[in-house]
Amino acid sequence: MNEVDGILNDITYQTIEMYGNHGPGSFPYFREYLEDIVLFEIMRQKRLLTFASNKEEVTDNIKVALIASGLSIDGNLPKGKSYIPKEICLTKKIYDSARERVVELDRERFTPSYPSKVFYTMVSSKESLKNVATHELLELGIAQSERNCGYVKENETDRVVCDKALKFLWNDKKK
Repeated sequence: MNEVDGILNDITYQTIEMYGNHGPGSFPYFREYLEDIVLFEIMRQKRLLTFASNKEEVTDNIKVALIASGLSIDGNLPKGKSYIPKEICLTKKIYDSARERVVELDRERFTPSYPSKVFYTMVSSKESLKNVATHELLELGIAQSERNCGYVKENETDRVVCDKALKFLWNDKKK
């Protein structure tokens, strides 16, 4: 994914230049969220990934990263700032690399395993649903969706059990 990594790094660098010392701790999160949304766009098999801005408005992939990282409340850029546009045409090589990266990130996020993380979340929710953060459920839900669509391979029994457990947790959280 060298081409994609290069553009992600470039967009992150441009963001640092625009925001200066606004929140240096936010920039690694910006890069992480940007990578997540781009991997999702690649999974959806979009033909062309675009990174750009028109005045203060930006493409959705950058907007998501700006908001999620806390750099921007509305996903817009500071007045007078803009990105140098970048594009990536998707190829099978990029798709395959992205798939490998999703599996790698999955392993890093869910140590020792995804099913154990779901089980731990279930146990902690028995104490109090206040202990289960909404963003944690969303992260687990996205990971479950990747399993349900076959993007990340998982033991079928584990996949079904985790799917039911997360639906139960989500419904409980909504009450």
